[in-house]
Amino acid sequence: MDFKKDADTSTDIYFIANDVEGISSGAYFFNRNQNSLELLKDKVPREMSGYLCLGQSLFSDASAVLFLMANLQKILDTLGNRVYRVAQFEAGIVAGKVYLSAYAIE
Repeated sequence: MDFKKDADTSTDIYFIANDVEGISSGAYFFNRNQNSLELLKDKVPREMSGYLCLGQSLFSDASAVLFLMANLQKILDTLGNRVYRVAQFEAGIVAGKVYLSAYAIE
């Protein structure tokens, strides 16, 4: 891709785990550089996932909810007005990989 200057990505992965085997309930950040999970907040209530997803109860009921975030200012400094297109494109690729991984372990 022409906007990449290194192997780093502009998309960060956060998630709330409610009922995931082997992971305690809470809010997490996936650190790609260290391939590790960082607990941000322990025991986040299920309702928080639904609240962050515009009040949709489906996400309150989910075992895990992923949030893909990008530092738009950082990308804006590099790419100018292509910032939203790049952020959405890259988040789509990350989300696609998440879906493929989820189906593979079913």
